[in-house]
Amino acid sequence: MTDKKSTFDLGLEVWSRLFDHRPFVRSEVKYFVHNFELKHAEARAPDLEQPLAQTRELSGTRIGRCRELLVTSLPALQQDAELVTSQCQVALQAATLSDKARDRVAELQIEREHEWGRFLSQLERGRAELESEFAQKEADLEAYYQRTERRQLA
Repeated sequence: MTDKKSTFDLGLEVWSRLFDHRPFVRSEVKYFVHNFELKHAEARAPDLEQPLAQTRELSGTRIGRCRELLVTSLPALQQDAELVTSQCQVALQAATLSDKARDRVAELQIEREHEWGRFLSQLERGRAELESEFAQKEADLEAYYQRTERRQLA
């Protein structure tokens, strides 16, 4: 078993040295990103001005419109929230049922553990009986051969 494992480990090491290029690629990507960020930091500054202007425009005009939509759609959202709350209560009731099921599973697990303990103790008794019977047979054979040896010498 250890030979197979060591052979597997050796094969894995050889494979990783030959075909696993992730550490090399990772360091190359880090180097590329670092150089790219250094070279292009100044070039990106004008590109950031346009999103900033758009953000200012949105905050000035569209936020008020969003507030109006919120006031008009708030009752529908309230109804949706009540529906979600009722569905959550149903889910909680189902969870209490699953708690009962978990309790039953725990009871059955304890019962299986007791059965397993009885099985192991029965197995241990059988092993002890087998060992004692083996020891008795071994002693009987040893006595038989000693008697046979004494008869041959006599």
